[in-house]
Amino acid sequence: MQLPSGRSYCEFCSFYPGANLGLGFSFNLLALLFLAHGMPRARDYTAKYFTLSYYNPETGDYGMGWADGHLILFCIVLFTGLRAATMEYVLAPFAKAQGISKRKDITRFSEQAWLSVYYFFFWPLGLVCSPGSRFRDSH
Repeated sequence: MQLPSGRSYCEFCSFYPGANLGLGFSFNLLALLFLAHGMPRARDYTAKYFTLSYYNPETGDYGMGWADGHLILFCIVLFTGLRAATMEYVLAPFAKAQGISKRKDITRFSEQAWLSVYYFFFWPLGLVCSPGSRFRDSH
């Protein structure tokens, strides 16, 4: 991909310190959110990032609405950080230990291994929590 200046996108990213935003960006956002949540005056504003909204006390269920976007945004940032940390600090060193030396191959291995880890954990969790599951309806 070419930028308007004629340089390639990779050349631009090579000197831009924020090019790999996954881990640093996620960590900083989450740290800021947790620190703000520790302040009593800010807790009313930050609680919606950690809890479901639209609770109906009569039925005991939760409804859907626009405020659910805060929790979804929190989960997106959290999973982006988990992915980046797992790939950088667990899977890339594992790939190097297995003899993979090219950076492109290490990245490819880390991405594919992350998908395996993600699906290995969340596929069974989705089955357990899915509607109509005997595990979900037993409580």
